[in-house]
Amino acid sequence: MPSKKNTDKVRPVTNHYVSVDGNKNNDGTIGKPWDLSFAASGAKGSIKPGDTVLVRVGTYHSETGYTIVVSGAATDKITF
Repeated sequence: MPSKKNTDKVRPVTNHYVSVDGNKNNDGTIGKPWDLSFAASGAKGSIKPGDTVLVRVGTYHSETGYTIVVSGAATDKITF
């Protein structure tokens, strides 16, 4: 019996970056990191299952706290 060819495309895992002086208008790279609130909210869909969000050294402050609303899947977690 011939083998079935897998045509599913695998999306590469992406590292995203957050820093104390990051900005939601940045692209989440090490040179242009996001702020923590924007990343925790899912970065407008930029953070996908399997990705990693690297939080750079610093003291993060928020008047209301941070709520992480983005999630991965059982087999494809998002790591902060």
